[in-house]
Amino acid sequence: MVGKPGAFVADGGPLAQAAGMARTVADIFGYAEPGVAAFWRHWLALPLWPSGPMWFLWLLLVGDVAAAALYQILAGRREATSRGAFRATVAAARERGIDLSGARVAIQGFGRVGSSLAETLQEAGALVVAIADDQHAVRNERGIDVNRAVAWMREHDGIADLLDTEPIEREAIFETDCAVLVSAGLQDQITGPIAERIRAAIVVEAANGPTTPEGEQVLIDRGVPVLPDILCTAGGMVLSYFEWVQDMQSFFWTDAEIHDNLDRIMDDATEGVVSMAEEQRVDLRSAATMLAVKRVADATTLRGLYP
Repeated sequence: MVGKPGAFVADGGPLAQAAGMARTVADIFGYAEPGVAAFWRHWLALPLWPSGPMWFLWLLLVGDVAAAALYQILAGRREATSRGAFRATVAAARERGIDLSGARVAIQGFGRVGSSLAETLQEAGALVVAIADDQHAVRNERGIDVNRAVAWMREHDGIADLLDTEPIEREAIFETDCAVLVSAGLQDQITGPIAERIRAAIVVEAANGPTTPEGEQVLIDRGVPVLPDILCTAGGMVLSYFEWVQDMQSFFWTDAEIHDNLDRIMDDATEGVVSMAEEQRVDLRSAATMLAVKRVADATTLRGLYP
């Protein structure tokens, strides 16, 4: 038997919490992916909720699994990519003798990853002095309140006119005098001419392919390290692996456990990339690729080929 759409949830039944978590998932992912939010909200309105004597059996079959799966998907997901990028940034800054506490940071790209990374950097004591979205950029040499910027972005769908900031040309953010420049926007943002203007000590690729080959070569020639996307964005893939592990075990971790394991893996990966770069005297992107190929080759040698 099937009741009215959403009646089982609306009545505050045992699945109300699971449905609420689904809506939370929709809200979180909807900030960056409106289509996903619309899909979930539409799904929650479908007449799939049972009524009468069937509800108890339905609850036993899927209720606990649904609630656990939704929690497992939610835990650590929003900040996974940015947290991985943060750990790589901390290691690179330490390698360059840069103390992130008080360090000036510019954030190019202020979506889910860029805003979350800005929050984490601010918590670590860094001073975010410039932010750019896909159309506008703002600056405050005394530091931007990241929490206010995130709230403003959600309300206005853009960073323009953020309180206590001055507008600048969008490309001018690359000229910001800072310790760390985070590129968390679109692809091919750091071209050759742009790379010539960069004044950061470290460039962090928190997006997919933000630096062109020409731009990267300019930065290498200038001695500016580029933390490659293959490393900095790995946090999201690691979290996907964690989700798979939890599904297989039917045993779900807390946020603290997820963060601890993610930090450990990202720290080890960054250390391995830096060591490979020093050993082979290559740039960090080449080192990351070499390390990845080596690990696959070593695993294949140990396990052998099998059908």
